[in-house]
Amino acid sequence: MAMPEKHTRVLTVEGVRYRWLGRLLHKDRADPGDLYIELAEGPKQKVHARISYSTLKKAYEAAGKGISGEIETIPPYVVRQIILLALAKGWTPDQGGGVLDLGSIDDDIDFSELRSS
Repeated sequence: MAMPEKHTRVLTVEGVRYRWLGRLLHKDRADPGDLYIELAEGPKQKVHARISYSTLKKAYEAAGKGISGEIETIPPYVVRQIILLALAKGWTPDQGGGVLDLGSIDDDIDFSELRSS
């Protein structure tokens, strides 16, 4: 079953359009934010990943960017990295079904793009 279009964003990675939905990340919550990704057209298998507020907060601070309260959405360059990671781990978004759960991806993200923006 495809994700609803409402509240999703579309990102093109290597010529393929993906739709993604990320839960808000709050500073007062210990649980990580959830991210779901699927093909924008004709989705089959989804990918699920988790990223913690504290990881994003540290990256923002290291880049000299302020952050207060909550992060409204996971940055697109992080979503792009998760898509590439999922594909490298065998994600087949146009086949099968169900969800490939990557678990916590805190250690798999390169935040250097945040510093250059």
